[in-house]
Amino acid sequence: MIIYFRKEGFLKCAEFETSVLMSDEFNALAQNFTCMFEDLTQEPLLAYHYGIVRIPHIEILDANGERSAHFTFDIPLSSLSQAMKNCPK
Repeated sequence: MIIYFRKEGFLKCAEFETSVLMSDEFNALAQNFTCMFEDLTQEPLLAYHYGIVRIPHIEILDANGERSAHFTFDIPLSSLSQAMKNCPK
C-alpha cells in the first residue's frame, strides 16, 4: 500500500504530483499497490499516527501493513521507485 499525504494548495505537493506521481515510471509500479491520497486537512489523525510533520509525504506499507519505506518533502522518483520495487509483497 502507498499512502500519499498532501495538502490542497501547497505548491510543493503540486510539484511532486506533476513530476513524480504522474510519471509513467511511478504509474507502472503503482499498479502493484493499493494507493491512498490523504489530504491533511481531511485526515489529520492518520497523519498523526505516522508522525508526519512535513508534506508531501509517502508511506509504503508491505502486505502485513508494516512500514517498508517512507519519504518526506524532497522525494526523488528514483528513490521512490527503488523502494516500491524492494517492498516485500
